[in-house]
This record gives sequence, C-alpha cells and structure tokens, in this order.
Amino acid sequence: MIRFADAYNPSPHFQKKWGENYQSNLGSLWERFVQAYKSGAVTPGSPDEMLMCFAYDIVLGPHLGVPEPHKVMFLRWLIDGIRQRFQDPIGSNGDDKEKGDEQKQPV
Repeated sequence: MIRFADAYNPSPHFQKKWGENYQSNLGSLWERFVQAYKSGAVTPGSPDEMLMCFAYDIVLGPHLGVPEPHKVMFLRWLIDGIRQRFQDPIGSNGDDKEKGDEQKQPV
C-alpha cells in the first residue's frame, strides 16, 4: 500500500491547485472523507481526491494510534470508491451499446 501511495501520489497536483492553502485544505479534505467513512456513506469526491486521502492517510496513519485493521478498512473503502468511479457505465468494452445490453466484466 505504501508503494502504491507513493507511485500514485497526487500531492503535486493539489499543491499547485491550492497553493499556500494546501495544508489546511488537505486536512479538511481528509476529514470529510473520514466522516463519510464513519457514517457509512459512499466515497465523496473525485478519484484524485480519493488518491490524495489515501496517500495522506498512509503518511498520517502510524501517528494516529488507530489499529492497523481499522486503517486498512478505510484504505480499502477509498480504493473501492476509486474503482466505482472508473467502472464503464455503458458496457465493459466502451462501445456505444446502451447500459444493460451486455454484462459488465470485473475491473
């Protein structure tokens, strides 16, 4: 998980986007995702935001005192949210068939 977070870390994108507000916005973004997770909601936001929370949580995790199994469940929730955002809504092969015309394949 650490290697994945490092390889796909979108921090440079968000640092450029948020500028000097990067740290406060990152904390707010992460808190929004944590609250959504705790309430049982679906993952909010974009895949980039989910990746940012994933990377941030990997770094923050050891310092929070949360048991590892709980952290892993949160990280898996983020990964599942990313997968859901990238599932092809019109079929598994990207053609012009209407939704439901063919069975979706696992991602």
